[in-house]
This record gives sequence, structure tokens and C-alpha cells, in this order.
Amino acid sequence: PVSLSNCVSFYCLFCLRSLVTDYSPGCVNITTFQCELSNFNISCYGTYIAKVRALLGEDASAWVESKYITLDKETLISPPSVSLLPIGQTLEVSIKDPEFKICSLRNVYTRLRYNITYWKEGQEEQERIHNDYQQDRVILDDLDPLTKYCVQVQLITLTNPTESSGVLCERTGDTENSPVVAAVIACAVIAVAVAVTVPAMVKWKSISHFIWPKVSLPRHFEKVPLLSEFLPWI
Repeated sequence: PVSLSNCVSFYCLFCLRSLVTDYSPGCVNITTFQCELSNFNISCYGTYIAKVRALLGEDASAWVESKYITLDKETLISPPSVSLLPIGQTLEVSIKDPEFKICSLRNVYTRLRYNITYWKEGQEEQERIHNDYQQDRVILDDLDPLTKYCVQVQLITLTNPTESSGVLCERTGDTENSPVVAAVIACAVIAVAVAVTVPAMVKWKSISHFIWPKVSLPRHFEKVPLLSEFLPWI
């Protein structure tokens, strides 16, 4: 009953199928309707079963068992993280695997691929799909300039159900020139300018010493006689 929902707690046990008579305690005296068994000592592999009963004071319900579940085959895999970067008339799609709580995704599933679906904004009926990508960075290069495209990515395994990522939209540039290429060219120009300027300055310093040498006058020239010494009538 709803009036008793705040008073009822639950007790959960779980075990491997091969050890069906040896249950381990899971969530004890919880009031929520969900028990996170990944917080306990379970493996990524194997088939598990759990059972739960409700507690109200000194009263307890009968045990209710779950169906058997094989974690590495039936786990619903969350969507990958996706980001878009416009590079000229192309879009770079960066993909990050979803994180598991007790295992690494690629340690459990060695054969993974991504399906990338993309379309012009507002033209979902003309979507295009790139299949079987295994790398985490993909360049979409068959795009129109100055056009907004939307992208959605789904992780594909041989057995498990998966969720698609959220839809991301980004506008392409107006040329095929990549900002990375422009940056490389700018750095190259600066490097050449420095390589030419520094030796030129050093060379000019040595030439200036030759053209305008620092020569000290002899001592007998340092004292210039006054004109009155030669013209006493002045």
C-alpha cells in the first residue's frame, strides 16, 4: 500500500548460477526500489540470479527471485560520448567509449564498431550511415560547405543491446582549408623569418664593425691647439 511505502524496506541477495545455494548479501534494509549490485564483489562474466523480500517491522514477505542474467551478454550498454569539430568542409567526429563500473568495455568486448548516422539539419529522411568504424576519430568528408549537419553515433557489439548517443549538430566551413594547415603554414613562415633575420643581424653587426671601426686617436691628437696659438693677433 502507498501509505506503508515509507515503512517498508527491502533485503536483497545474489549469487552465481553455479552457486545457487550460496547467496551473498547485497542491499540490506534499503527503502528504494533499486539495488546497485555492481558495488559488490561481482565479475563481468558469469550468470547471476538475485532474490528480494520486503520487510515491515518484524514481518517479512516471501522471497521473490529474478530471472538469470549473463552480464557480458545482456548488459545494456550506455551511449558513447561524442563531440564534433568542423575542419574546413569536413567534420571530425570524436568518440569516447562508455565507462563500465567494474570492467573496461574493450576488455570485455573485443569486437566493437561504431555506426555513424548523419544528415543535413531538417532533412532526417536523407540520412546517411557510415558502418563498421573501429577507430575513435572519424572524418566525414562528403559534406557541403556552410551547411549544418547533425550526427548520431551507436556502439555495436555482437550480442548486447546498446543506446544511441544524443544528436549533435555543427556547421561546416566555407573552404577545404583546415585551420590546422593554416596554423602549420603560419608557424613555418615565422620559423623562416626568424631563421633569416637572426643570421642577418649577426652578419650586419660584423659588417658595421668593418665599415665603422672603433679607432682610438693618438694622444698627441687628443689635445687640439687653439686657433689663437697660431694667430696671436686674434
